[in-house]
Amino acid sequence: MASSSLGFAESRQRRTAQVLLFVTPALFTANMLLARATADFIPPVALAELRWTGVVLVLLPFCGRELWRARAALRRDWARYALLGLLGMGICGAGVYHGAATTTATNIGLIYAVSPVIIILLSRAMFGERLSRRQGLGAALALTGVLVIVLRGDPAALLSLSFSTGDLMILGAAISWALYTVLLKRWPDPLGVQARLTAIALAGAILLVPLLGWELASRGAPHFDLRTIATVLTLVLVPGVGAYATYSYITEHLGPSRTGLLLYLSPVYTASHRSIPPCWRGCSSARRLPSTTGSARRSSCRASSSPPTSRRRPESPALGGPTPARAAALGRAAAALRPQGPLRPARADASRPP
Repeated sequence: MASSSLGFAESRQRRTAQVLLFVTPALFTANMLLARATADFIPPVALAELRWTGVVLVLLPFCGRELWRARAALRRDWARYALLGLLGMGICGAGVYHGAATTTATNIGLIYAVSPVIIILLSRAMFGERLSRRQGLGAALALTGVLVIVLRGDPAALLSLSFSTGDLMILGAAISWALYTVLLKRWPDPLGVQARLTAIALAGAILLVPLLGWELASRGAPHFDLRTIATVLTLVLVPGVGAYATYSYITEHLGPSRTGLLLYLSPVYTASHRSIPPCWRGCSSARRLPSTTGSARRSSCRASSSPPTSRRRPESPALGGPTPARAAALGRAAAALRPQGPLRPARADASRPP
């Protein structure tokens, strides 16, 4: 009787993990989009530090007692938590935010789609985990499907893809994430999902402190306004608490190789973000327009078609980004929305490169 109840509970947990396979990538996608949208007003290390400190503060009231009871295990295995914090919160946190300044959200999702392959290779090399032929074929088909969707069925679009130093940093973060996933499953832990995430996040936040000090000395502190606070809260609750907790749950019940397959959905969700009401894109475009009045910013934020004029590299046309002609047309439309008077003529704005 007890064994049947245990089997039913395990079956229910596996079904829950299989459902979360489709939810978790959407939570991670929020991190990729916000990493790109906030690259010019929140320094990367400060953003990562705020995110993981916030995660610790949110989860600590729910698992503080469990952490206190397991303090002997925490002291014994502190090196493991430090390494997981470095891989999952340090490199995969500040590294992604730093690389996002010179790449696109779609490129981030596309590069992270390589993580499942890296997870499979690491699991086999480090722990001898075998993947069946059917699972390997499924992984190959999933990666092919991602490429077809992102490239819109045009293989020639691969020739026009451009990669920057930011893309290389994202690739390093993807490798770090793969190693984090494998070790998360293979290292036994007495803590529950929330308590373990809290311990790892705390370790990552502590390890980021020296880099934070260097960044504050060289770039200064971020300006805390409503936009910054909303960004940090979103990162804490959605890709911080939500995505990492569900990812840990899936890894525990399905294993690292199968869990890694969910990352194939990230570039699909990221590439389709243009169909979602573009609040973040519109507001970020508004702050980069050369307007000198608050009303002009609010008008351009409501008109979410305003083109960005920042110095960052625009998205590649092969990945759905704006072409120069389309950006110029959108520039003329945005200029028409701005009030006349002390602002420069619309022709001068429209002539600026996108």
